[in-house]
Amino acid sequence: MYFGFSNTLAIFQSIMNNILEDLICIRLVMVYLDNVLIFGTYLKEHRQLVKEGSNLMTSTLLYY
Repeated sequence: MYFGFSNTLAIFQSIMNNILEDLICIRLVMVYLDNVLIFGTYLKEHRQLVKEGSNLMTSTLLYY
């Protein structure tokens, strides 16, 4: 994360909210500042949500 900007954490949270909007709407993911919280009932579901979230970030070139 680049700290040359002011309000970097708020900007990052806004970007993550836009990227993960579909998962946030169905209350499976929550973004707070620089944290991404993933809620799954079972371990298998949690792993699937982590993969889906990382695929969304990869498709937007935010994560390699």
